[in-house]
Amino acid sequence: MPAARTTLRFNAPLLITLALSACALPGCTNRPQDLLIPPGDRAAMPQAPALEADAVQLGVSREARPIFVRTHGAGPRRLLVIGLIHGDEPEVYERFDQLWLRLTTAGYGREVRLAGIATMNPDGYAQRRRGNARGVDLNRNWPAGNFRPSGGHGATPLSEPEAAAVHGYIERFEPDAIIVFHSTPGGPFVDPDGPELADRLADAFVRAAQRIDPTWRVHADFTNPAGSLGTWYGLNRGRAVLTVEYRPGADPDQALSTATAGTLAVVRELVRPHETP
Repeated sequence: MPAARTTLRFNAPLLITLALSACALPGCTNRPQDLLIPPGDRAAMPQAPALEADAVQLGVSREARPIFVRTHGAGPRRLLVIGLIHGDEPEVYERFDQLWLRLTTAGYGREVRLAGIATMNPDGYAQRRRGNARGVDLNRNWPAGNFRPSGGHGATPLSEPEAAAVHGYIERFEPDAIIVFHSTPGGPFVDPDGPELADRLADAFVRAAQRIDPTWRVHADFTNPAGSLGTWYGLNRGRAVLTVEYRPGADPDQALSTATAGTLAVVRELVRPHETP
């Protein structure tokens, strides 16, 4: 009687997980996660959460979901990165932890103080809607000179707890530049608002992103919506704001790759010495 044959069913995701776990052991070299880093800025992926990173709760959303900020580094230049403001534009937000890990292990902690808000609209993301739980567009609720009260913009600037919490943090942190990720059918592009520095940073982001996706461009003539973050902090306050627009549904791996390369290019441009006129 022939011996019974045993059929082995291989679970590919499980095997990958086991391989990554095995390479987390001390002394393991040629780690598989290193091979997964996309082209561009190749910051090595650490085996543990980024050193010196911490999270502080800034407030809560309309539905009491927490809004956190993480900070890293102690340099004189300051950069704030916001992963999501519109709940239905998650292209970078869904990879924000990996983005943060790469940014905080790139070796710029002595030159830049980095702040990261993964999402300022957790309710909108949970419901897959643009605005918050009350239907207010959080990128129209800032105290910009062109604010227009309405049901979709809020009765007054900062009427929404999410915008008020992040606004308060920006006033305290006073970043030299803000990068906020969005998506729109016309993407991918970067819309700079603010002084000449904003144009330089946008050029740096786009040049780095083009190494991965050559369709990236600077779109400096993009509209400045009433009550937007770019209008308030960029045009009214005179600080650099980059509105980074992906194509809706962009490939998550490529979104992570271009966000990493572009943001690190912005960091390098921020710390690069420039001649004063």
